Amino acid sequence: MDALFLLFQCASQFQKEQLSLSAGDIGMEAH
Repeated sequence: MDALFLLFQCASQFQKEQLSLSAGDIGMEAH
């Protein structure tokens, strides 16, 4: 349970960073 939660947290953080980078690069163009 704890390991799964940790994995989820890590994935969530990674996704946030990726979305932030994407928003900075092509976010304006996409929208």
